Amino acid sequence: MSITKHAKQRISKRRISKEAIEICLKYGKKLHRTGLILISLTKKVINKYNLEPDLEGINVLISVDNVIITAYKNKNKISQFKKLTKFKAKNQKLRLCSA
Repeated sequence: MSITKHAKQRISKRRISKEAIEICLKYGKKLHRTGLILISLTKKVINKYNLEPDLEGINVLISVDNVIITAYKNKNKISQFKKLTKFKAKNQKLRLCSA
């Protein structure tokens, strides 16, 4: 799986280890929305696979082309991502493009 320059910078800046990213990709919960895939290490996943509790909340955002776009740590992000609809995402992309 390839990784963007932006993702490398963010992962480094946010002090997320490569091992944590690999664990997230292997065990994380996948959500498909608006041409993106969010893989998240939730509390349930951590407990199910007996992973380190410090890994909870790691999220990796992947494009449909299997390119890692970014990674971050936020325990509540998965619930926000679930609520995102295609309509909202298109409007957000339009706002970002026109800015």
